[in-house]
Amino acid sequence: MQDGLANFQPGFRMLAGDASARTEEEADRYPQLRPACLQNTNTRFPKTKNFPTDICPFGIMSNVPFSRCRDGTNLDTESHMDHVSYAASGTFDPQGPCPGDFNVRLPQLMHEVVGETNPFNDHRTWPDDGSQPFVWSIKDTTGHGAQGDWVFRRKDDLRQKAMDTACHVNCVTLATPSFQAGN
Repeated sequence: MQDGLANFQPGFRMLAGDASARTEEEADRYPQLRPACLQNTNTRFPKTKNFPTDICPFGIMSNVPFSRCRDGTNLDTESHMDHVSYAASGTFDPQGPCPGDFNVRLPQLMHEVVGETNPFNDHRTWPDDGSQPFVWSIKDTTGHGAQGDWVFRRKDDLRQKAMDTACHVNCVTLATPSFQAGN
């Protein structure tokens, strides 16, 4: 199964990241999850471990890529993570080989979260101590607490059709919203 993609099965679950991460050491466990300060609609880098410390004219983006490899046995585990793995390199590598016993390659899933920061585009509105004003809704002021949850519940074959038609190249099966609509 290493060469092809396996479709998700009903009941499959996985997590990416850790909503409770607040230290750089905890963030280092998930190097794939980093915020980026958007300078324009095409910005994707540089990603930083912490929230940006400068003005982000087009917002803050955080990508949450999910694991690409599965153990082939479990649809879920108690941690919602032990049955999945990133590529052998340990990073977000969509073409990288799966490590060891994680020999089932999954379609790439990624949440892209963009936060509007226009009200903070003037440093005079920032805290008096010079710190950045951003906070995730989970009360994380560091930017380390990114997490994504995936539960597969579809009963139709839309995802399989997208995979069969190489939807990552020229997708007519699924629609992609505009940047403005997604924001």
